Amino acid sequence: MNTRLISSILMCAFFAGLVPLSAVAEETGVSSIESPRRFILEARFGTFQPAVDSDFGNATPFEDVFGDGMFLMTQLEFEYEIWNKVGIIAVGITAGYSRMAGSGINPSDGTAATDGTAMNVMPLSAQLVYRFDYLAQRYNVPLVPHVKAGLDYWIWWIEDGVGDVAVVNDGDNPKKGYGGTWGGHVGLGVGFLLDFIAPRMAQTFDVDVGVNNSYIFFEYNWAWINDFGVGDRMNLSSGSFIGGLAFEF
Repeated sequence: MNTRLISSILMCAFFAGLVPLSAVAEETGVSSIESPRRFILEARFGTFQPAVDSDFGNATPFEDVFGDGMFLMTQLEFEYEIWNKVGIIAVGITAGYSRMAGSGINPSDGTAATDGTAMNVMPLSAQLVYRFDYLAQRYNVPLVPHVKAGLDYWIWWIEDGVGDVAVVNDGDNPKKGYGGTWGGHVGLGVGFLLDFIAPRMAQTFDVDVGVNNSYIFFEYNWAWINDFGVGDRMNLSSGSFIGGLAFEF
């Protein structure tokens, strides 16, 4: 058998092997090629109960007006991945909103007033994030733990019965009910990679929209929003359970 014949046989065997592989790819519709990963967007929903009354000793002005239940906090978080080799290191910003409605109190006798009131809180933060997704990327393990830490500034304002910013008369120096409080936070959580459940749908989502990975996640967040314990401030510190959806693209 001459060299030319051997080369012809090897070439035929090589192309024969390619045909079934391409057929399988067409049949499943799943490609191993993924879009680049640069950003993460989170829609976050959690509990919120500020520690306002912790600065008043035995008095409970916040609880008297708004009750002692949990309130809803919604947030939107955007992260930029600065490194994603073994896990992901990202920097992010977060903005949110919570509204707490209650009943006003008559300053003369402390009884409930007929007019309602509301407290609005808008948390803003910048943070550093680490996500350990190595096992998900390398071995298809769908759980991705993460840790976050950052600096916060929370804007707050209180409404009177007609929806205007409340004003407290303090002699000749009326004070408006709004301000901001500095602080920090730490969060620990875990995400479940939804691509694990429906890989074909995930690939279509990546090709059509550019979303590389989708997660459902749960997190516990400790926020110390008390101006670092310095001076008079509105103490909005809270421990919160948070859940939501995250998209990496």
